[in-house]
Amino acid sequence: MSRVLCIRGSFEPDTVTREELATAAEKQATAWLAEKNAREYVQGIEARLMAGAAVSDCEFEFDRTLQMVRSKKVKAG
Repeated sequence: MSRVLCIRGSFEPDTVTREELATAAEKQATAWLAEKNAREYVQGIEARLMAGAAVSDCEFEFDRTLQMVRSKKVKAG
């Protein structure tokens, strides 16, 4: 035995607008530029560290494996 489904009303397919695509492209370009700038800045830090620069005592540390600045882990107790 089979069932028949009845859909009432008109069906309109979802449409992505040009404005939505333009907004997405703008946000992607902004994110890409931020990532590029951060990567270049970190590469500058890495070069200075490789040349012997000291790291001041603060709540951040440079993780050479991940090539990123991270918060220092606070030891409990």
